[in-house]
Amino acid sequence: MHPIQQWQGNFVDRRGFEYPTGRPLYTYRVTDDEYRDLEAILRESLGVWLRTLTLGDVAHNMACFPPLFVLYAAEWWRRNYDGTGFTWGPIVRAIGVPTETWNQSQRSECVEKGLQGWKLRVSNSHGLRYLGSIAFQGGLPMCLLARAKGPIGWILMRALRLAAGGRTDGSEILVWIKSLAHHLPNTYRRDEVFVLLSEVVLTVLRLKQEANLTSAENVLVELDRCRAGWRNEFPLPIDDHQAIELFTLVIGVPRGEQLQRSQEIFVERWLDTSNQDSVRLRSEVVLPEFVDSAVVARVFEIESENLGRTLTLRFSRGERSADVSLRRLAGQDRYRIERRTLDRQGDVAADEHSMQLLTVSGDARNKEIARGEALDPELPWIFEQNADSTNAFRLVRQGSGGIRGHEGVLCIPADWNLRADDGASVDRVGQLSDSGRCVWTIRGVVRIEASDGSRYRVRCGQATAGEDRFELRGRRYWELFDSPAVAFCGAPNLYQASENGLDQPLQGVLAWQVPGGRTTQRPEEIVGPVSAIWQAQGETKWRARVVLLPAQASMAVEPSDDPSCGALRFRNWALLTVESDTPGVSSKTRPDGASLVLDLRFQGEEHPPEWCSLNAVWHGNPNIVRLKAPFPARGVRIIAADSAQLEDGALLAVNRVCGTRMVGFLGPDAYHATLRLGLHRGNHAHPASEVAHTIKANLGGSRVEIRLVDYLNDIQRMLAGADTLDAYVSVRLCLSGGESSTLRVARYEFQLERMPMMSRVGLPQEQFSRLSAEDLARLPVAALRLDAPGEEPIGLTPVLSEGVPTGNWIFPSADLSPGPWLIYPGSGSQFIFRPMLWPVLAPHDSGAAILPEAQDAGEAPEARLNLAAALGIPTERHRLDALDTVIAAMALDFVSDDWRLAEQLAVQLCHLALSTLDLWRRFALSPPGMAALAVRMGGLPTGFAERFPNELPTVWETIPLTAWVQAMQAVAAQGASWYGAETGGFVVSEHLDRRLQALASDCPSLGVLLEAARAIATERISADFQKCRRQPMDAFFAGQLFGGETSRVQQLLRNNAERQWPGGFATELALARQHGARPYLCPADYGFHDSVINLPILLALNASMDLSIDWSHHPNLIGAIREVQAFDPEWFAEAFDLTVARCLATGRIELPQPDVPHLPRRLDDDGRRIFRIAPPGTR
Repeated sequence: MHPIQQWQGNFVDRRGFEYPTGRPLYTYRVTDDEYRDLEAILRESLGVWLRTLTLGDVAHNMACFPPLFVLYAAEWWRRNYDGTGFTWGPIVRAIGVPTETWNQSQRSECVEKGLQGWKLRVSNSHGLRYLGSIAFQGGLPMCLLARAKGPIGWILMRALRLAAGGRTDGSEILVWIKSLAHHLPNTYRRDEVFVLLSEVVLTVLRLKQEANLTSAENVLVELDRCRAGWRNEFPLPIDDHQAIELFTLVIGVPRGEQLQRSQEIFVERWLDTSNQDSVRLRSEVVLPEFVDSAVVARVFEIESENLGRTLTLRFSRGERSADVSLRRLAGQDRYRIERRTLDRQGDVAADEHSMQLLTVSGDARNKEIARGEALDPELPWIFEQNADSTNAFRLVRQGSGGIRGHEGVLCIPADWNLRADDGASVDRVGQLSDSGRCVWTIRGVVRIEASDGSRYRVRCGQATAGEDRFELRGRRYWELFDSPAVAFCGAPNLYQASENGLDQPLQGVLAWQVPGGRTTQRPEEIVGPVSAIWQAQGETKWRARVVLLPAQASMAVEPSDDPSCGALRFRNWALLTVESDTPGVSSKTRPDGASLVLDLRFQGEEHPPEWCSLNAVWHGNPNIVRLKAPFPARGVRIIAADSAQLEDGALLAVNRVCGTRMVGFLGPDAYHATLRLGLHRGNHAHPASEVAHTIKANLGGSRVEIRLVDYLNDIQRMLAGADTLDAYVSVRLCLSGGESSTLRVARYEFQLERMPMMSRVGLPQEQFSRLSAEDLARLPVAALRLDAPGEEPIGLTPVLSEGVPTGNWIFPSADLSPGPWLIYPGSGSQFIFRPMLWPVLAPHDSGAAILPEAQDAGEAPEARLNLAAALGIPTERHRLDALDTVIAAMALDFVSDDWRLAEQLAVQLCHLALSTLDLWRRFALSPPGMAALAVRMGGLPTGFAERFPNELPTVWETIPLTAWVQAMQAVAAQGASWYGAETGGFVVSEHLDRRLQALASDCPSLGVLLEAARAIATERISADFQKCRRQPMDAFFAGQLFGGETSRVQQLLRNNAERQWPGGFATELALARQHGARPYLCPADYGFHDSVINLPILLALNASMDLSIDWSHHPNLIGAIREVQAFDPEWFAEAFDLTVARCLATGRIELPQPDVPHLPRRLDDDGRRIFRIAPPGTR
C-alpha cells in the first residue's frame, strides 16, 4: 500500500469510520498535526512522481492522489484564505509544484475523482464549480471568521429569522444572504462565503427537524441525545452559547412572529452592537408571509376588485426605496409576499418609513407603516434589551416613559444633561455612529434636560410599561414634501396605539409650536412647518415635526406648449413665497386670487428635469420647507434606471427594462392614458399583434407613471412568438391630447461580427459609432465552452488603439480547448449584444473522434449520447435531434450527469435570454422535459423554470398529467438515490410542497392538476381529495362554471362586455368534441365569446385525458393561447382548474384508493387545515 493510501486509511480510522462518510470534508475537523503531515507527504510523493510525469498525469493515473489533494486544498482554504482572491496557484505552490504542470480539464478531472474518493460530488447546488466546491468542502475560513465574526453572526441571525417564517430552500436562503452582504467587508463578499453561510442556516433547520426541537429549553441536551457530533456538521466552529441563539430563532413563535401572523407590516429599530468598535442604529421592515386581499384593500383604501394577480409594495426610507412583489395564491383571496430583507442603518434608519401600493393599472396608494415614524432629533431615544430576539436592544419609545426591564439604553445628543435619581445609575458606553448622540446604559429613574430646556424622565423596571406608540392621523399630503416629510391638510389628531391593537384618540390637548416662534393649542391659527408636542406632568411624552396646510390646499401642474417651461399652481396654500432651488431652472411667482402660481423655465441645453426642488415659506412662519415637485412639462418622458432621459424610439434590451419608467403629464381635465404593446417583426411599421392597457391617474393627480418591469412578462411573451433577430416590442404611452412616446424593447441591442482570420469579434461600424469610449470600456465580453462550463468563463481582451477601445476583442481560439464556445455579454453588462457561437475545432492530426452527424446510423457508437456531445455537434439539424434525445433521457433519470452540465449552464448564463441556447429551446418543446425542470431537486437558479413560459413558446397548461406524474416519480427516485429511501421520502415530500406551491402561485391553473399528479405518483391520497371522485361533485363543479347568474362564465361575460374578444380555435374545439370533450365544454352557445370560454376547458381536458391535440410545435398557436389567457386570467385559471376537478369526479383521472391511516390531520404553515400526503416508503 502506498504511503498516501495508508495515510487516508489511518485518517478515517481515527474518526471511528471504516469508510468515508459522504459528508462535507469540514466535518472531519482536520487537526494542525494532520494538516502538516498531509502537506509533507504530498510534497514528498510529488517530488518523486514529477521526475517523470506532469501533475496532470499524476492526477489521471495515481488513484490515491486526488482524494488527498482535495482534502488538502479544502483545508488550505479554511486555514489560509484571507479574502484577497482564491485561485489554484497558492494551493499547488504550497506542495512544491509549478502551476503550469496541468491544464484546466486535468485539474477538473482531479477534483471530480478526489471528491468521489470521499463519496462526494462536485457541487452545483448553489452555482459552485470546481474551485467553489473546494471552498464549500473546507468550511468558513478562520481568517474571515476571526475578523468578521460580529457581522457574520448578525447575518446568520437575520437569515434564520426569515427562514423560520415558512417553507424555504437553499436557493432562497442564498438570495437573502447575498442581499445582506453589504454588512460584510468587501473582501468577504464572495459566492463561496455566501454559500457557506447559507449552509449554516440549512444545517440549523435540518437539525431542528431531525431532533424534533419544539422548545428552547434543553436544546443542547436534545441535540446530543438525537445526533451525537452535531457540532461538527457546521462549516464553522460553533460554541454552545451561539448554538442556543441560533436554534432559539427557529423554535417557537417569538413576539415578532405573532405580529406577522396578524398580517401586520411594521418597522423594528434596534442598536447593533456586533461591532465592538461602534454602535449603529438599524431598522427593518418586517413582513408577514401571507396577507389577505381584504386586508390589502382595507389598509390602502382600494376596492378589492381593483387588485390584480400581482401587486408591488414600494417601501421608502428617506430617499431610498425597495420594491417587494405580492402574488395571489391559486384559488385564494390572499397574497404571498416576497420574503426579502428590508434593513437599513445609520441616518436612513432614523428617517420615516412608509409604503406605497402599486397596481399594474397605474394606481398608487400611500400608507404609513406601524412604528415607521421618523425619529425626532429633539427627543431621547429609548431602547430595551430583548432576550428573545436577534435585535438585542430594540427601540421602544421616544420621549419620556417607562420600560419593563431593569436596564435600558438611552441615546441623547452629547450636549444634553443626564442625571440619575437616588439608587439609579448611568454609564456611557459609546457614541452612535453617523450621529452626534451618546449611548448610555441606564438603571432606575433618570432625568434628562435638553439644550432648549425641555425635560424628560425615563423609568426602568416598570412592569406595566407597554410599547404604546403615537400616530398622527388626518388627511396626509403625500409625495410632495421633502423636509419635513410629513404634511397634513387641516389639523390631524393624535392617536395612541397599544400593543393589543386598540387605537384611541389621545386624551389631552396638543401644543403646536412654530420653530423659534410662538406656541398655540389652536392649529387653525398657524400654517407651515410646526412641532406637534404632547406633554403630561411637565414632561414631553411625544413630539413630531410636520407641515400644516389649510384644509382646502391643493396643487395643480399647468404645462405650456413650450416643453421648457410651465407653472405650478398652489391653491389655498397661504404661501408667502416659493422659489426654485434646482440648478438650471429659474422661477417667478405671481398671485392669482387664492392661488400662488410659480412659473418655471428650464435654461439648460438638454431635457428639463423630472423633478424640481423648491423652497417654500408661509405667512407668519419664517421657516423654510423643501418641496419636491414635478417639472410642469407636457407629454411623455422615458426615464432610464440611471435617471437619464431616453429619446423617443430608443432601443433597449429586454433584460435592462428594470428601473426604466415612462411618465406622462396629463394636463387639465385628463385622468387616464393608454399603454400599447405591439410586436414588430423587423422594421415593419404596423405591429403583428397589439395589446392595450388603460392607465389611470391617482385621485387628484396630474401624471401617470409606468414601470416597464410590471409589463416584462407581456413583453417577453410577445418576443417569444417571434424568431427574427430584429423583432422588437414597441411600448407606447399615449395621452388623451395626442402626445405619445415609444420605447422599443428587443432581446438584444446589437450583434458582434466574427473575424476568424484575425481571431477577433467586433462591432459593426454603424453600431460602434453609437457607443462612447466609456461605454466600450464598460462592456465585458466573455466566452464559455458550452460542453464544459465547470470552470470560470474567460474574459476577452479588448483591442486598443493608443489606449482607446476600438470595438474589437481578441478571441484566442488557438489557445483554447476544442469545443463549442459561446461569446456573450458578461453579467452586469450595461449593453446586451446577441451571443455568438464560435466552434473551436481540434487539429487534424489529433485523432479527433468523428462527429455524430458524420456517422451512418449502422455505425453509431454503442455509448449513450450525452449532453456535452450533443452540444458539440456543429450541424444544427443533427444537434437539435441529439438534444431531443438527451432531454428525453434526462426527463426519466434525475441523477444523470447531464443534469449537472445543464445546471452549470443555467447558473453561468442565467442573465441571458433563454432563447440564447438550443438546449432551453428544445426543453420548451418537450412536455416531459418541462415537467422535469419544474420539479427536479438540484441547483437551477431560483425561478429558472418559471421563466420558460415568459421567454419561449410554451405554456404550462399544455403539459399533460402523464408528464407531471413521470417527473414526480423521477424525483422520488432521485431522493432515494441521494438520501436513502427513508430520508429521501421526507426530503422529496418537503421539496414537492415548495415546488408545487411555487408553480401554482406562478400559474394558478395548475393547482388541482399538480395535486392529482402527486397523488398518482406517490400512491398516497387524502380522503378529502378522494371525495372529488364522486359523481355528484361533477355537477357541483360544473355549476360553479356555468350555473346561474353568479357563475364564473356570467362574471366573465359581465366583466368584459365592452371589450373586443379574441377568437380562433374553432378547428381544435371541433376535433375535441369528437373525442369526448362535449360534456365538459360550455353547454350554451355564446357565439364569438366561444373561444375565450372554452379554450381553458379544452386545454384542461387535453392535459387530463389526452385528446391527441398537439400544441407544442406551433409558436403562433401558443401566442394565440397567451392572448386568450391574458384577456381574463382569472377565468382562464378557474376554468382550467375546475375542469380538471370535473375529470376527477367523472373518473377520467384514476386515483389510488385513500390511505387514511398515513394522513395525520394538521395545520399547514400558512394556517389552513389540510391533509398532508405522507412520504412514500420503500417499494
